[in-house]
Amino acid sequence: MGVCRTLVAIDGFNAFFYPHTRVFKEKKEVVPPNKVTLTEGFLNVTKFDWCNSVVVLTVDEIAIAEKDHISHLPRYLLGKEGFEHLDPFVPIAVPEYSPKELLSCMNYYRDRKWVQPIEGLDDEMSFVSGNNPYKLMNLCAPL
Repeated sequence: MGVCRTLVAIDGFNAFFYPHTRVFKEKKEVVPPNKVTLTEGFLNVTKFDWCNSVVVLTVDEIAIAEKDHISHLPRYLLGKEGFEHLDPFVPIAVPEYSPKELLSCMNYYRDRKWVQPIEGLDDEMSFVSGNNPYKLMNLCAPL
């Protein structure tokens, strides 16, 4: 027992604690996250009683409505219930892209045909986005 090492990664974990979802009942009523069956499984996976494992979560502003944006910090995005659910946890700051990471991301976008191979586009996107991954993604989305 305890021999197998496990990594669990969940993106946008704060969506499980936001009062609204994008799931609707037959009568177009919004279903709260605690009524979605999948939520219970994800909450059980993120309990702190694991052995030989790590759970990596991200909190994401996309999961909350635009009008509710007050802060981008995990404490706000998770809310009291979500923050207490993850206690104890170790927050990890994710720095901006390095020039090499930005180039790799832009090459990925070009490979998928999401952006055109335009001369000087990488430098322009680096400047406009400030090497921020989320801003870069949003800037490249309409291209």
